[in-house]
Amino acid sequence: MFPLDRSLAALESRVIDVTGADRPRVLCELAWRLCTREPERAKRSITEALELLAERDVSEVPDRLRLQTCITAAACFNRCHETTLATEVLEEATALVDRCDLVQQDREKFRSRIADGTGETLFNIGSPVQSTERLEQALDILGESADPESLEIRARIFNNLGIARYLLSDYPGSLSSFNEAKDHYREIGDEEGELRVNMNIGNVHSCLGEFTTAVERYQESLKFARRVGHPRTEATGLANIASAYVKVGEADDAIEACLESIGIWRRIGDKRGESIALSTLALGHRLKGQYTLGLTYSYASLSILEELDDQPGVAMGLKTLGFILLNDGQFSEAREQFEQGLELSRKVDLRRIEVLCLMGLGKTYMAQDLYPEALTFLEEGVVRSEEQNEADSTFTLHRELSRCYRALGQFETAIDHYELSHEHERRLSERKSDSRLKSLQVQLQVEQARRRAAAELEAVNEQLRAEIHERRRAEDERKELQHQLQHSQKMEAVGRLAGGVAHDFNNLLTIILGYCELLGEHQSTEEEREEAVDEVSRAASRAAELTQQLLTFSRKRVLRPRAIPLNTLIEDLQRMLDRLLDDTITIRLLLESTVGAVLADPVLLEQILINLALNAQDAMPEGGTLTITTGVERLSNQLIDALQLDPSPMDDHGAIYYSLRVSDTGSGIPADIRDRVFEPFFTTKDHGKGTGLGLSIVYGVVGQCGGSIRVDSTPDQGSTFTVLLPPTLEKPVERPAIVPDERPTPSRGETVLLVEDEPGVRGLLETMLRAEGYLVLGARDGEAALNCARRQKGPIHLLITDVLMPRMSGTELAQQLVQFQPEIKMVFTSGYMDRVAHEISDLPEGSIFLQKPFSLGRLRHKLRRLLAGSSQLPT
Repeated sequence: MFPLDRSLAALESRVIDVTGADRPRVLCELAWRLCTREPERAKRSITEALELLAERDVSEVPDRLRLQTCITAAACFNRCHETTLATEVLEEATALVDRCDLVQQDREKFRSRIADGTGETLFNIGSPVQSTERLEQALDILGESADPESLEIRARIFNNLGIARYLLSDYPGSLSSFNEAKDHYREIGDEEGELRVNMNIGNVHSCLGEFTTAVERYQESLKFARRVGHPRTEATGLANIASAYVKVGEADDAIEACLESIGIWRRIGDKRGESIALSTLALGHRLKGQYTLGLTYSYASLSILEELDDQPGVAMGLKTLGFILLNDGQFSEAREQFEQGLELSRKVDLRRIEVLCLMGLGKTYMAQDLYPEALTFLEEGVVRSEEQNEADSTFTLHRELSRCYRALGQFETAIDHYELSHEHERRLSERKSDSRLKSLQVQLQVEQARRRAAAELEAVNEQLRAEIHERRRAEDERKELQHQLQHSQKMEAVGRLAGGVAHDFNNLLTIILGYCELLGEHQSTEEEREEAVDEVSRAASRAAELTQQLLTFSRKRVLRPRAIPLNTLIEDLQRMLDRLLDDTITIRLLLESTVGAVLADPVLLEQILINLALNAQDAMPEGGTLTITTGVERLSNQLIDALQLDPSPMDDHGAIYYSLRVSDTGSGIPADIRDRVFEPFFTTKDHGKGTGLGLSIVYGVVGQCGGSIRVDSTPDQGSTFTVLLPPTLEKPVERPAIVPDERPTPSRGETVLLVEDEPGVRGLLETMLRAEGYLVLGARDGEAALNCARRQKGPIHLLITDVLMPRMSGTELAQQLVQFQPEIKMVFTSGYMDRVAHEISDLPEGSIFLQKPFSLGRLRHKLRRLLAGSSQLPT
């Protein structure tokens, strides 16, 4: 039995027997031995030790044991890629070491181990620059102590420093650090540590193109792993050997080694190792021109890395996927992967991957004959490659640049890059040729293992394909079901809206049609006819209000915010509420005098109050009390962020907001639907008796005003809706005194050009204008209007046009018309604010806009005011 195995077996035996205060210490020692061999077992041991220590009183556990446990826990968690847990226990260790009663030498050892753990955590999360700084700091803290414990700490630090420098493509620095670590492990007799570093040294030689040396290092580690039964190291060695085979073009051997490695990773349940082997397997199939298989394994690897949130791994996976897509002729997709890989490699400072992504982008643009774009990436790639002394990448980039300049006709520059490429190729040729010739002579002793495992490996391969196919099929089914659910929900919502709106409009149309029929029978009295006209007018106004409500809900209404005194608006609205609500409802106002102005559209603010009041009336069918209260609230920054409120002025007690509460004494809202009251189209009324828009409109309007709304309710005791609004520093504009309008002067026979594509509206307006004495020129669209205007011999005093019309808009018509009728006045109309908002923002000076529907009286009044100052009116 290997000596390490004997000591490990002894520890495992002690764990079974030991109890009491010694058990956490033995578990900690066992975890320390296991953390580089079996991280998951180490994690379980250290977790048990932490739990046992947490159960004991602080005074019962020595500080050294707590420190040792935290540091060991960090090592185990880092090996299992649990970086958040590693960070937490390292922070606990940092706080503990400062208050422990330790001699200075021991304190420095603990601090250096904490710094080492922090450095390992940093490169695990993709921050190799910060990791390097922290590990160098750990060496400075440790000093030059030569006792066995210090040598072991220094070996771990140098090993982690080598990994950090490797991630930064600092290969000379990385080799130096690994060799230091190897010497220290050899000095203390830790063969496992020495051979683990050997694997890392092989990775550096592979990146330098020294494949024979790299494979020799991997072989040493592989032999050790098989001798002591270390599956993780065995799988890593096989994956690294496969990677070396890929680099020397031995595709079949690479695929065989990858499949064996995948089988081991799957057996021990390590997804990260499996993803790396899958990526190498994809490259092996790419070498053989089997791009479909290459893409399959590459996507599978990338999916695992994204699931594990391994950003450095994702960057390398994107690079691999990009090259396979490029080889397969999928240029747009390849460019997208390279761009994402380039962005991510720069973010996590993976310089070698950055160079390869730049090379991939250059090759992709060249494959599409986009040579100027290719030059940008290839030249940047050469600079980065030479900075990192990567001879193989530099050779390839110069060769591609030579091809690119030749295609552009710049032959002298092309020759320069060709000569540079040839020089780098000469330097690499001996090394690569030697690697290809000697790679077959390297005694890996895997031939018999391949034969024994051939059937098993093929089964693993087939299982992988089946699982990938099943995963894609399940994902497609999930997307389809999600699409069907969303479509069903949309149709249900539209159905509810259509039912509610149709119910309301049918009632209004019944009123209008019925009274119009009565008016046409000529049998009613004058008083009855006047009443019928009033009822038709009220029904039409209610239809217009419903249309505005729908526009408000869909955010299509143009907002006109201004400073509004909140209390004044509520007092002015009280009379309307008195008329609007049933006589059984009592309205109480409790208005705080210190409440000032808010910045809002007054129409929308009134709509908030009206909708909340109507909602309260529905909750009190037998009558009750409606209470409207205002006040001043002071909120913390945390509550403001939670409610997503707009910024507000501060005082000594917090941010100031004005509250508006509407309370009723009704039946309350059941708890199971309280969270749904603001949902669009949700209503508790009978089918067809409401649109379910009232409270959702309130919710949207409050959000547009920069505030928030909540509801509190107790069954059978009523509900309270609380609106929070930020105050404004703007001063409210004083309302002008109401002066009775003078009667407009009658028409003097002015000529009006009326343009309206709706025949019914055009006929109504023509009748009204002619009755007022105007000369009316009617047109159905802009082109007809222009023809009519050109035929008109005299001046046209006024244009009335809809904004949205077929073939030519109203504003375009006005621009052309003013060229030969420069004094013409203009009135624009529309019923759809969303589509004309940008049009009416640039209306000619002096023109006016009327939103449909409007009354004839209002139109009549606006026309006389507009024409009153015209210098071309007929006399």
